[in-house]
Amino acid sequence: MRIATGIAARQCVLAGSCNRATLRWARQASSAAGSVPSNDDPDAAAAAKAVSRAGKRRHLVFNNRTGPSLHHFLAQPLGKSAAGASAATPEEIPYMQVTDWGQGRKYYIEVYGCQMNVNDTEILMAVLNKAGYRRTMALEDADVVFLMTCAIREKAEDRIWSRLAFLKSLKTKADRAPMVGVLGCMAERLKEKLLDSDKLVDVVCGPDAYRSLPRLLSLRSTSADGVANVMLSADETYADITPVRLDANKISVHLSIMRGCNNMCSFCIVPFTRGTERSRDIDSIVSEVRGLSQQGIREVTLLGQNVNSYRDTSQSRAYGTQGYGADLSRGFSTIYRRKEGGRRFAELLQRVAQVDPEMRVRFTSPHPKDFPDELLHVIRDNPNVCRNIHLPLQSGSTSCLERMRRGYSREAFLGLVRHIRRIIPDVTFSTDVIAGFCGETEAEHQDTVSVMRAVGFDMAFMFAYSMRERTHAHRKFQDDVPPEVKARRLQEIIEAFHSTARERNQRFVGTQGLVLYEGLTRRHARPFGSDDYGHKVFLDSPGVAGLRPGDYARVRIDSATSASLTASLNELVSDSNARQYAIQRLAKLLRHPDDLAYRAEDLRRKLAQEKLLIDAQLNTDVRRQFDDVQEGLELLYSTSGQIGRVKTDMQKVDELCHRAQSYLSNFDRIQQISIANRNFAKADEFYRQFSEFHQQHMHVREMLTDAQENFDQGNFNLLRLHCFLHKLEDFRNSALGFTDVDIDSKQTLNQMFGGLDGLVREFEDFLWMVAGSMYDLALRSRSNVIVHLLKVVEFEEAADRAQEREREGAAAAAAAAPLSPTPSGHKAERAPKHYKKKLLEFIHTFVSSRVSEFFAQEAGGLEGITEVTGFVVDELTFVGDAVAPAFPASYYIFDVFVDEYHQAVVANTNTLASGDLDGGSILLLLRWVREYHGAIRKELSIPKDQLRPALLEGREDQLAQEYLEIASGKIREWTSNLMRSENESFVSRQDAPNMGEDGLYVTGGSIYLFEIVNQNIELVTEAQRAKLLCDLMVECNKIFQDIGKQWRELLEKEKTKQIEAPETAAEGLVDYTMALANEQIRSVVQAETIRDETGERLTRTHQERFKAELSQTMDIFMGVAEAATQTLADIVFSDLRPITSVLFTAEWYQDDLLQPVIETLKDYCQDFHDHLDKYLYRRLMQDLLSRFALSYVDAIAGKVKLLKGKASEKLNLEMHRASKFFKEHMDSAAVSETLNIVRILISLIDSTPAMIFLEFFSVKKQYPDLPLALIEDILSKRDDLEKQQLKTILESLRQKAKGDTGSSLAKQRTLFSKLKNYTPLGNAAKGRFL
Repeated sequence: MRIATGIAARQCVLAGSCNRATLRWARQASSAAGSVPSNDDPDAAAAAKAVSRAGKRRHLVFNNRTGPSLHHFLAQPLGKSAAGASAATPEEIPYMQVTDWGQGRKYYIEVYGCQMNVNDTEILMAVLNKAGYRRTMALEDADVVFLMTCAIREKAEDRIWSRLAFLKSLKTKADRAPMVGVLGCMAERLKEKLLDSDKLVDVVCGPDAYRSLPRLLSLRSTSADGVANVMLSADETYADITPVRLDANKISVHLSIMRGCNNMCSFCIVPFTRGTERSRDIDSIVSEVRGLSQQGIREVTLLGQNVNSYRDTSQSRAYGTQGYGADLSRGFSTIYRRKEGGRRFAELLQRVAQVDPEMRVRFTSPHPKDFPDELLHVIRDNPNVCRNIHLPLQSGSTSCLERMRRGYSREAFLGLVRHIRRIIPDVTFSTDVIAGFCGETEAEHQDTVSVMRAVGFDMAFMFAYSMRERTHAHRKFQDDVPPEVKARRLQEIIEAFHSTARERNQRFVGTQGLVLYEGLTRRHARPFGSDDYGHKVFLDSPGVAGLRPGDYARVRIDSATSASLTASLNELVSDSNARQYAIQRLAKLLRHPDDLAYRAEDLRRKLAQEKLLIDAQLNTDVRRQFDDVQEGLELLYSTSGQIGRVKTDMQKVDELCHRAQSYLSNFDRIQQISIANRNFAKADEFYRQFSEFHQQHMHVREMLTDAQENFDQGNFNLLRLHCFLHKLEDFRNSALGFTDVDIDSKQTLNQMFGGLDGLVREFEDFLWMVAGSMYDLALRSRSNVIVHLLKVVEFEEAADRAQEREREGAAAAAAAAPLSPTPSGHKAERAPKHYKKKLLEFIHTFVSSRVSEFFAQEAGGLEGITEVTGFVVDELTFVGDAVAPAFPASYYIFDVFVDEYHQAVVANTNTLASGDLDGGSILLLLRWVREYHGAIRKELSIPKDQLRPALLEGREDQLAQEYLEIASGKIREWTSNLMRSENESFVSRQDAPNMGEDGLYVTGGSIYLFEIVNQNIELVTEAQRAKLLCDLMVECNKIFQDIGKQWRELLEKEKTKQIEAPETAAEGLVDYTMALANEQIRSVVQAETIRDETGERLTRTHQERFKAELSQTMDIFMGVAEAATQTLADIVFSDLRPITSVLFTAEWYQDDLLQPVIETLKDYCQDFHDHLDKYLYRRLMQDLLSRFALSYVDAIAGKVKLLKGKASEKLNLEMHRASKFFKEHMDSAAVSETLNIVRILISLIDSTPAMIFLEFFSVKKQYPDLPLALIEDILSKRDDLEKQQLKTILESLRQKAKGDTGSSLAKQRTLFSKLKNYTPLGNAAKGRFL
């Protein structure tokens, strides 16, 4: 028994502090055996100490779903000998002591941390509700208080400790102290510390033990000790539990699809608090999503610690195969061995998206490594999958990412971003970033800032690093970045994010989109929603009041910050202009000819998504409309009955009237008297108006005066004023229209009405003053005044038309009956006012004045002309949004304003362009013209051909040609000065040439040369003039050709002086020639850079021409570089000429002349190696080797003697030494191939007479251009052939060569074609040998 107890105690000690409950069983077993620990048994002693400590602490209950652990059973007494001992009774076994304590009790819960904690809380609520608990929203009413905790950062844990201290104080003050439970990640991480704290916590429950929480609460209710279950599970997903939503009114839901994480990033505590990855099965997830859709949920977010590494292995058929979408992102890896098989996230996302096309789908939080193309295609192809991807960066430094164990580099992350944007062009990104990770240097921090700017995230969660215990970083690294440095770096990262986010969000301003309306913000009760890209969108529009959470609203984005967008509801599009609206929308989306080919599929998906969302909104609106129509029909039905009853009553009244007429015998006379009475009444009314005319006239004048004085406040009624004035005019025309009034009366009337004309003119002046304030009125939301103005104009226009028709009718009547009198009472003819014409003329003057004023004051001349584009777009946008809606559609007023603004811009631009312009001004003007048309087309959907007249009156090509002449002249002048300076330096060679950082000689001329060229290229590129750019390169190439010609001539001149009159030549020609050659290579590199970088920004048509011109530029500079290397080779062999001229002479046979040759070559080649470009160095070495070999062959033409045996022996020896030297600087194969021509020479010298013929034609197959004259010289200068024998051999060779001269093989060129003393066998050889 003592041994068994020792085993149990040892198990407890090995299990550590996590297994204190087991120690209790060990203590009971020890008591049952009646044994006392002795000093002789270290195991028992350790157990005793452990038991002693355990007796003072609270016990833990592990995983009571499965009962006691293995240690519990190992600690029990073994065998029958223990039966009589006082073993623990069932009542004393903690996991058996469970009651229904929770029935009817209330719990209060607070949630901290991530969205996963919110989801866990909803699962927990389902568990507690099933066990009989009820949730309360009041802390003071709670029997149990739960804190759902987060352990990701130290600050999060500090908040919990503060909250626990508050709850402890609440316990001491309350009559009924609540039980306190700590749940979630902090519970798992600090399990013992929480229970050992000063009675702060009663229950501790880890993320995988929520099912056991009712049992833990029951245990705690019957015990004085705290209880806990923090066992992590390898399979718990809570898939069978339907969560109870914290907010039943929310329209969006987070749905947990997996738990845990396998990534083991060095900074992260999650794998230790949440366990390893395990996923729910797809079918349960899809079923839950379908249920959410039926409940009216409009947005679901799939949730997981590493959500896109989801892997469903519930079906055996899928377990052993590589799942769809199982590949890692390109350039990414894992630190753990990935498991094969299973159904992956791409398949799950596809099925979830298909449940309800009107339900938005998001997912978080993913890892960048798990974005295979299949997943990206699912996002792209399903319109209801949101286009916002969370892509945690953590750090932008590759070395820091390695310490973090993230499994990717900076380049791989940026490559993934580019790849995703290629597949999903309209995607937006959010990210996580850590500032001040262990060992982070300033350079690594700047790498992170640069990635933030390069990617341009739309949302970011940025934090300073907080060291967590048990993590890899805690074990391996030091948290050595000071807090103030972390704070500063974090601020720089935040500033970098906001700068790019603000800029990216600005691109949405002016666009239209769909927003899912979510309700009012908590703090300011401001309407808000979210768009497809993850932005929070505030809605500032009166129409928002009619929206309900879950509605989709079509909005126009009005403004943007780095964190949110502000929008207003769009007006409905009527059937009459729906087609025009659609055309305008497509014109905005398809701005370039290639868009139809490359963007059609993306646009189709985007429009399909919008259609789905619009259909959803329409369905909601239609349901509302049906309800309203039903209510209206019921009202109409009741009203119809009332109208019927009124009609019946009126018919009865009419019948009674007719009966009354029959009772009167003189009804006709009475009726005539009634007519006369009415005429008297009209005359009396006319007299009354006549007598009141002056008073009414003064009243109208006072109204007009008040309106003029209160104009700025807008406190006047234009329609009322016009109405009174019109009545006065109408009365005057009626009074003057009586034909039976004598002349004196008419004069009196004219004098009386004379002041009215002045009043009418004052009113018209006031009317045009109102028209001049249209913009201000619209800006102050006083569009009703503009409408009043237009009503006046329309009324007067109608009166003009009626007057014209009346005049035409009177003329026709007069023509038909010339003597008929004018009817009495006819009004005097009204003078037409033509208000509409005057209004349009006023708009012309008004717009011209505004544009001219902007050109003069804001643009400030040609330098600020680019500001004109924004001015015109803003003005016309304002007109379209605020002014044009007040005008009748028949005015086409927006088109009128467009024409007026454009014509005013054209007039002012022509004035600016009429003077002498320099090159920069011309390019600025040309660039602005293109930007102007592009902006008008993009922002206002107005094509270029609709704008008349053309900007610059079609002088764009002329101006481009003028710029070309100015630019080429400036470049030529610049290069001429540069060449003059370079030539003088090259000829005088007073100082050593400059040396670059790589030790190569340079002149520096290419930098200055391409500086001006680059300036002009950049200017033309910014002006977006691709044809002009190509023409500019043509002119530059002409200049470069002249420069190349000058350099070649100068090289030839200086070389000749160096070789023929070295005493007159300045020193350093070799060094300066190397510098010149290197500079040409630098020019080639710069030209290549321009070709590749600038060429990619051009359209395909101009790209080919531009690259062809730059390739020609490169050829020009390369030609000068090759001429320089030829000069270097000429100089070297001019020094070797004394030796090469005596080859095969007696001096050559007697002395070792090769040694000075090699020493000379060594001296030169060392300089070439150190100071010449590597490419040119290889070319030069090949040239030197070829010249060296050819010098032996050319020497045969001299007065030499080829001694058989001796000549070949010396040649073999020298070729061996030369080969050894050249192979130190060149490729061995190339050296052997080049020196092979000397070995052919040796074979011809040593060949027997019988073998010469065969030897010659064997060599001819390899070298078709081998000169026959060379063979003749070799044979004739051999000392072993007799004359007759030589003659026979030569004759046979000539006959054979005669038959081969016309073959294509003979026209091939090898090294023998470069011989100076021998012409290759060909056209020139025919005359000599045939």
